[in-house]
Amino acid sequence: MPSEIVIREIDFRIIRRLREARILCGKTQLLLAQDINVSEGFIGNLENLKQPKKLNLNLIHKITEGLNLKSYSDLLPQEVVKKDYVRIKFETIRIPKGKEIDSNGNVVENLKITSFKEISLSEVKKLKREKKEGKHKDLTIY
Repeated sequence: MPSEIVIREIDFRIIRRLREARILCGKTQLLLAQDINVSEGFIGNLENLKQPKKLNLNLIHKITEGLNLKSYSDLLPQEVVKKDYVRIKFETIRIPKGKEIDSNGNVVENLKITSFKEISLSEVKKLKREKKEGKHKDLTIY
């Protein structure tokens, strides 16, 4: 089923890097949550783009330690993001347990993005107003 979100591009990129780093470290969401002392579903909610959970610097620090990463930059995008807010349409792909990494050692993508476009702050404000009015029920706005 298609989903749609409005999110800051930097948040989107960090959330995706978090999932990738966790999988490459061989940890489940539950194990990482236990290692950094957050609730069982917290990591899942962070990685789920339809949940309005946000990262902060303290969480990035804890996650970096919990995954035994060498640097905070391992959770950050490889290049500076160019957009502020983006509106993304996507479908979530269920990846079977044990199949998260392909034969080349790359993390299998669990999103099929059908639209990724920059939007202005005024468009974000308009969408928030419209959502309060009952429009865009399936749109998640961070």
